[in-house]
Amino acid sequence: MRFSILMPLFCCLSLALSAQNSSKWFVPRNIQQAYKNETRSIDGTPGKNYWQNRADYQIQVDFDPDTRLVKGKEKITYYNNSPDRLVELYFHLYPDLYKKGIRRDVEIEYEDETDGVQITRMIIDGNSYTDGKGGDIENEHTLATVFLDKAIASGAVSDIEIHWEFELNKGSHERGGQVDDGSFFLAYFFPRLAVYDDIDGWNEDGLYTGAVEFYHDFGDFDVEITVPTGYIVHATGLLQNAGEVLQEPYLGRYKSAFSSNEVISIIGKKEAGKKGVTADDEKLTWHYRAEDVTDFAFGTSNHFLWEAKSLVVDQETGRRTMIDVAYNKDAKDFYSVIDFSEYSVNFFSTKFPGYPFPFPQQTIFNGESQMEYPMMANDNSLEDIQESFALTGHEIMHAYFPFLMGFNEQKYAWMDEGLTIYAEWLLTNDHYGDKNEVWYNWEGALENMGTDDDAPLMMSTIHLDPDISYENAYYKPAMLFHLLADYLGEDNFRHALHQFMDDWQGKHPTGYDFLYSINTHTYEDIKWLVGPWFFEFGYPDLAVLDLIPQDYGYDIIIGRIGSYPTNLELKVIHTDGSTGTIHHDAGIWKDGDQKLAIVLKTDKKIKELTITDDDLIIDVNPDNNRFLVKE
Repeated sequence: MRFSILMPLFCCLSLALSAQNSSKWFVPRNIQQAYKNETRSIDGTPGKNYWQNRADYQIQVDFDPDTRLVKGKEKITYYNNSPDRLVELYFHLYPDLYKKGIRRDVEIEYEDETDGVQITRMIIDGNSYTDGKGGDIENEHTLATVFLDKAIASGAVSDIEIHWEFELNKGSHERGGQVDDGSFFLAYFFPRLAVYDDIDGWNEDGLYTGAVEFYHDFGDFDVEITVPTGYIVHATGLLQNAGEVLQEPYLGRYKSAFSSNEVISIIGKKEAGKKGVTADDEKLTWHYRAEDVTDFAFGTSNHFLWEAKSLVVDQETGRRTMIDVAYNKDAKDFYSVIDFSEYSVNFFSTKFPGYPFPFPQQTIFNGESQMEYPMMANDNSLEDIQESFALTGHEIMHAYFPFLMGFNEQKYAWMDEGLTIYAEWLLTNDHYGDKNEVWYNWEGALENMGTDDDAPLMMSTIHLDPDISYENAYYKPAMLFHLLADYLGEDNFRHALHQFMDDWQGKHPTGYDFLYSINTHTYEDIKWLVGPWFFEFGYPDLAVLDLIPQDYGYDIIIGRIGSYPTNLELKVIHTDGSTGTIHHDAGIWKDGDQKLAIVLKTDKKIKELTITDDDLIIDVNPDNNRFLVKE
């Protein structure tokens, strides 16, 4: 049985009150200045003076699978919407992760070290710039600073042209590189402008070491990718020239997938790797376009299977999303990934976050990573089918966070990964129910919480040790979102999340914008719950302290040993062998109490009380969770 938590069966009596949690959070000076400038509002909405810059890209890239040489040229139209004159520009050169002698947080094979990105031409507003010592371009790690001959005025539009080349990595597949003989995934392959925002100015701390993720501006991408005939290109955006690169019947199959409710095998087992799929020219150029996205990536293979279908993601408008999967015939779990993808897109569109899927296409490419890009995912094959389902859903969920919402993942990785892990859990439970074996990996996070290695969630991700960064990005915030939904109710939490998404999609919200927005739209002050988790050193730990017999039953005395508010679930074992459970959300600690009496009205004698080890209960110390009644 399960005890009701409604009065009058149970009530919470305060035995000892502590001081109320402060209603104020620490706000860094640079974010305080944004509120003063009214670019952001204390209610969590964009301010009346909010602005953000934009970069639109036209890219032509030639990729040679034999030499792995990437040669490209791009034209960037950069909109300086800031109130400032820009006397320099910063460009991310992410392939320099493989540059000889560079600092990394990941291991790469010695053979993959290169001379990095070679910029062979750069023209900005008609002025030419050089790359090298004593030139106009200063390289630091994966960031290039260009000192401008002529500043870019506030409100001005700048025209930039860059030619570059580098050698793609072969054996070290850090989010991209060679997958197998004939398959490659290219991520972060082009020079891109860093973000200039109202909080920090240039994002010049964003040096890429292989661990912490990214922060990019929104823009339109018009990209032409040239590869040898026989190679299929899958990329961010929509293919513009399918009729020029695909032959029949493959072209017809591809086109029909955009309106088909059934899975269409565009390239089947017997067709993969054979001639006649693509046009016969020696090289083919695949043309993709994507609007209002923060990144562009592509994969290519000469032997992958390819299947696709579509589904309605917005019931009001009938808008559809085409989902497709490109994979190696030996990747056994990938034969199910098209179904996994459909289930995930539908769940996210209708249940949580319950927001229509934001893009017209979503591709899962069978690479050697587990990484998301707008409309793309580069996923490895997994032996465990439930893990494969969870991975597919996880990367698809990133379409919302950070690709609909332009989060700064270098500072606030918890915003996208925490929400995505929480959604992944809801998704896998919805799909597998009681048979779900995929659950948050609490153990690592709980072991570290409250130790001298730990840090509050709001601490900038880029400055954390990689292990702690991982826990703070994924599992700790997912715990907090679970506690928040448990306390508010899932509908109220989802409503607040929708309001935040409506206000900030296509923009750059900070972690403070998120917390203030959720606090505003839940129509009650939740700072007592989220404040300790985000701004204080601490941990969640509850203990069963005592059991006091009363005329009506018992007072169960629960102590809040740790400073973080958390939920409570008690298993009650009676002397007659019957059992029951008592659940309370974290709201029992709303008044700042350190000790509570839970009134249990019963005529049965209690033998044992235990704070359950259910995965939904967040408690670092199981040693104080059991209370045995003395005979």
